[in-house]
Amino acid sequence: AKMTLSNGKVQWYDLPMASPKGINIRLQQNARQDKIGVILAMNAQTYNEVGGELFYFLLHKEGRAKKVPIVFDENDYSASFFIKTEDLQPGVNTITLFNENSGNTPILERLFFVSEGVQRTEPGIQMVSRAPDSLQVSFTSTAEDLKLSVSVLPSGTLAYNHQDNILSNFYLKPYVRGFVENPRYYFVEQTKKKEYELDLLLLTQGWSRYRWQDVQQGAPKQLHPFEDGIVLRGSVNGLNPKFNGQLLLHNSKYHGQQLLPITAAENGFMVTSFFPENGERLYFTLLNERGNASKPGIFPRLLNNPINDKLVRFWEDPFKVEVNEAPSDNITITRELIGDKTIQLQEVVVSDERIDRNSAKENVFVPMFLKDKLTEVDERMVRDNLFFLDYLRNFYYIRDEADGQVVLRSRRGQSSFTSGVGVNLFFDDVLQPNANILFNLPMGQIESFWIDRNSRYLGARAAGNETLYVYSTRGKEIRPYGSPEVINAYEMIVETGFVKPDAFYMPKYTTFDNPTFDHLGIIHWEPEVTITKNGIASFNILNTGKEEVVLFVEGMSKDGQLVSFSKTLNSNPKP
Repeated sequence: AKMTLSNGKVQWYDLPMASPKGINIRLQQNARQDKIGVILAMNAQTYNEVGGELFYFLLHKEGRAKKVPIVFDENDYSASFFIKTEDLQPGVNTITLFNENSGNTPILERLFFVSEGVQRTEPGIQMVSRAPDSLQVSFTSTAEDLKLSVSVLPSGTLAYNHQDNILSNFYLKPYVRGFVENPRYYFVEQTKKKEYELDLLLLTQGWSRYRWQDVQQGAPKQLHPFEDGIVLRGSVNGLNPKFNGQLLLHNSKYHGQQLLPITAAENGFMVTSFFPENGERLYFTLLNERGNASKPGIFPRLLNNPINDKLVRFWEDPFKVEVNEAPSDNITITRELIGDKTIQLQEVVVSDERIDRNSAKENVFVPMFLKDKLTEVDERMVRDNLFFLDYLRNFYYIRDEADGQVVLRSRRGQSSFTSGVGVNLFFDDVLQPNANILFNLPMGQIESFWIDRNSRYLGARAAGNETLYVYSTRGKEIRPYGSPEVINAYEMIVETGFVKPDAFYMPKYTTFDNPTFDHLGIIHWEPEVTITKNGIASFNILNTGKEEVVLFVEGMSKDGQLVSFSKTLNSNPKP
């Protein structure tokens, strides 16, 4: 085979020897039809040997399969059939031909890509404000709980040269056996030409990634269980022989409070799928049958998987750049860079006092549209109100019964409990069937709240009622000045938990007005931008004075829609 490359260089390649016998497969796809035609063909020599044997093909992907028997015509040695698009799944599908007479041996396989149903979305982006030192970028989306990673670079950048994106990593690479050069190409600005080229890629890849021999031998033995957070395990000691109660695990940063059953005979407890953060404080309170609280004597442990995870590259990138010499660590500043008026500044150390309590804006349960509206509970509010309902009496008529039943009615424009408007209650972003969860709830266990008089976000579902959003504390309770941090609780400081991602810091550039920054510089990186459904998210970036910046966006929504695109924004339009 003779190939002329784009640079004019000619390459010759040896082709494999053609086989005198075998079966060939051909697909006929038409975007205007709801079927895909499949044609299997063999020559006379092959038909004379195996034409009378039993064949079937398997259409399959990720555990879903459809088996169809095949009969070859004795006149033209072929078999044809149609595949309905409703039997296909988005992404790479596989047709495998089996010979039943030879012990269900797979003899032919064809990969093909179905673009219909590939879930992707593109949120709206705009520059909402410009200032001499900063720019604000805003995102809007109708997808459900969209999480994005956004890189902001100069518009002339040469540094963003990734060959992959989230679409190629989800829909292509897990299914092919060989190396794919620049898989991102097939999913950026998709055209009919790229769909044809992707089909040629799958045709030349041949067999899928897995081995049929392994599949037919049965399910592989699971050597390591699937990891889902950390396991919290422990036991409560010194219990009365007749004790029958619960262990309260207080609200933590990423989890709501949990009640774990405890008896004298079964004094152990375990919490799975737990995601504590290093340095976080966990609190445990023992509750007896009457609900009386006491500090337990417990021995809690966080159990991590002792196996070290490894990232393995199955295929080496043949286009990697070789570096011959390591850069020198000895950097000298020549005299020509230091002027006569240069002033050497002394080192300045900036320190701050860390507040060991999470801001309501950092609460993962709080939707984006509420973060700037919440009222955060402070020590003074806790000192003046023993229970949260005591504080709410300023806004609501409250009926709280001894059996724990709580009913709220709005005071706004009403003269009595019976005439007051009802209240919808969201507690840690979960709509409650009633307000009973607020019964005898200490004020110190509330982190923040907001009263939505018009139920603007709940809309028609509010049924004419107000809406109250309440978020509980994560970690230690809020106590009045001079009081213990948590009463009747065992404290555990997490030392082997997850590590919070470090904040991104832009490199220090001497100037933004040079080609090096235009081609290789970076302006900002936002690792997690969360947009709730029909919501808005925004962040600020440094204004480098460039006329345009380009945003590279990757992400996923709660319902599986993928995001991968770039957009250039006019950051400083010329006058």
